[in-house]
Amino acid sequence: MGYCEHCDREVTSKFCPGCGKEIQSTSASQENISSLVNELYALRAGLSLVAQERDSADAAQEVYDRKEFYFNNTTNQFNVELNDQAEKYQSVLKGKKDANKNTRKEMYDEQFHMKYRKEDFVKSIFALCVGLLITIAVVVGMSIAYSYAKEPFILVAAGFMGICGLAVCGFLSSNVAGNYGSYKDSCNKYAELSSKYIDESVIDSVLEGDTDLVRISQAYYSIEQKKQKHIETGLYSELEIKNQKIAVHTETGMEIYNSLVPHYSKILDERDWQNLDLVIFMLETRRADSIKEALHLVDRARQTEQIVNMITSATQTICGTINRGFSFLQDSMVKCATILSSQLSAINRTQEIILDEVSSTKRAVLASNDLNKQLSAALAAKSSVSSEQLMDDVHQLRIYAENDAIKRRNS
Repeated sequence: MGYCEHCDREVTSKFCPGCGKEIQSTSASQENISSLVNELYALRAGLSLVAQERDSADAAQEVYDRKEFYFNNTTNQFNVELNDQAEKYQSVLKGKKDANKNTRKEMYDEQFHMKYRKEDFVKSIFALCVGLLITIAVVVGMSIAYSYAKEPFILVAAGFMGICGLAVCGFLSSNVAGNYGSYKDSCNKYAELSSKYIDESVIDSVLEGDTDLVRISQAYYSIEQKKQKHIETGLYSELEIKNQKIAVHTETGMEIYNSLVPHYSKILDERDWQNLDLVIFMLETRRADSIKEALHLVDRARQTEQIVNMITSATQTICGTINRGFSFLQDSMVKCATILSSQLSAINRTQEIILDEVSSTKRAVLASNDLNKQLSAALAAKSSVSSEQLMDDVHQLRIYAENDAIKRRNS
């Protein structure tokens, strides 16, 4: 069997019936195909290991998002409480200043009342004096008249006028007492208002020591201290640790992936790794005898809209092959482990505290000679996941790496 690159068709003879050109045979021995398939399974194992790092990064990201939500929510609650205290402070301050203005207005009103009540008091005293003088003058005059005329009725009239004058003077005396009382009350009220009034030029400094305002200020600064402590323990400690966990998994996953590229891209171009399952499927089922022929069949399947069913079949077949055992893959796993071990250099550069918290067992395996066991375990764990999904995991790790780089630049 052969494949004509010019006519884009499979042929069974030495010459292409379409264009007549000689066909180079693409057939390969079963041993060569098996070796090639094993290499591709080893590549899949490496990608599965990367996918596991993406899973760990996702889990760390989920924890980070949850912690960040709690952090932001708590911070917002503190901000709401601080705003409430600030508004309460301003409200109480405004109320006290308004009350002081009302006190000043009442002082002016009372000062006005004092002036006119004092005038009323003086007038009432004057009226009493005039009344007394008139009464005395009338009584004295009539008494003198009686001494000359010796008429009884004059004496009676003098007595009557004296009684009336005394009655009028009594009324005027009560009026004097009333006006004096009103004036005294105004003086006392004015003195009381004066003691409460604060001069506008010093009111701010005086109110700083007000009991209500001091209590509100203390509550405000207490909340402010709690908020600051929350920020320091959350943003600069807990959230930072969670962020470093994401960075650890991202860095490890990308380093594993980058270590796969130099060797396995020579076997299958990196741009075609998303079609890895289909290529393995084509080679294992002998639909193709080479990578190139397998990729041609994949392209043709995409053009004829058969790719969905083919991907499903390929994934199921590969999953069954993986679940049946790994004995035929051990040499390839060892080779892949050797390739990774020689190139993984960043694992031990991460902070010890993060390494202890983030999959320390896995990292010990990655750094040991048992990396092939880790590859086999990853291959089994991701056996039902398609190569397209594995490459999506790689893409997501790149996004994590870009986000981490942005965070570092902004910090």
